[in-house]
Amino acid sequence: ERVDTVPCVPTMFERMYDYLKDEDVSFISYIASGGDRVSPELAAKYNAFMSAKFLPGYGLTESCGCCILTESDYDELPEGCVGRPLPHTEICLVEPGTCNIVPQDTEGELCLRCLGLMKGYYRNKEATDDVLKLHEDGKIWLHTGDIVTVAENDYIIFKSRFKRMIKVNGFNVYPTMVETAMGGCPLIKEVCAVGMPWKTDERIKLYVTLNDPSMNHEEAVESIQSYAREHLNRWSCPKKVSILHEMPRTKLNKIDYVNIKDEE
Repeated sequence: ERVDTVPCVPTMFERMYDYLKDEDVSFISYIASGGDRVSPELAAKYNAFMSAKFLPGYGLTESCGCCILTESDYDELPEGCVGRPLPHTEICLVEPGTCNIVPQDTEGELCLRCLGLMKGYYRNKEATDDVLKLHEDGKIWLHTGDIVTVAENDYIIFKSRFKRMIKVNGFNVYPTMVETAMGGCPLIKEVCAVGMPWKTDERIKLYVTLNDPSMNHEEAVESIQSYAREHLNRWSCPKKVSILHEMPRTKLNKIDYVNIKDEE
């Protein structure tokens, strides 16, 4: 027997690519990724050598797994796309932290209902009440804490975790958008953007690992900041760049942006 279904987080697919790209993987009929941002470049790399289409998706423990998935008929994958709601999944977008529905074509916090929706967190009513809320339509909705938009073709475009959003001079800056742009810098292997206090406001701090760890760090930082000025608007440019030998990771192998810090 052979594996025919491969669901993994994006970082695992990045690491497996060099091992799989020259192998016969025609027996794989389904390949999907979620749990973190899936770049169009990653999807394109796998689509170039696999017969099965690379399918970004979205799901939560609270929804008992995947409830939004990209269909296999796409030609180009929009940045941040996680697909369309699966059958029996309803979505709506609200102003973050409220139950107020946002106007069409406006970004908002993703709320959803599905067949696998949890009843609540075990013996934790306070946490349950924070995410399961009664709306004016009389239905209970799960508030995901994720900021998204809905494109013309009904594709859901992931922007950022609401808690990760950074306010710079009154502008909303999404770390995932900064990471996507800076991921194109040839010096950078991995990147993580976080907020840092700056006077009475916030600024962007960039943590990176280098493709060439032996490169002079001062020269690398100068080049990275120059790249940022060319590819980001001024309020999204990092105020500080810190170089790490490796990124801290969660148990799911995601970059641990909560506990990331400068190396001593």
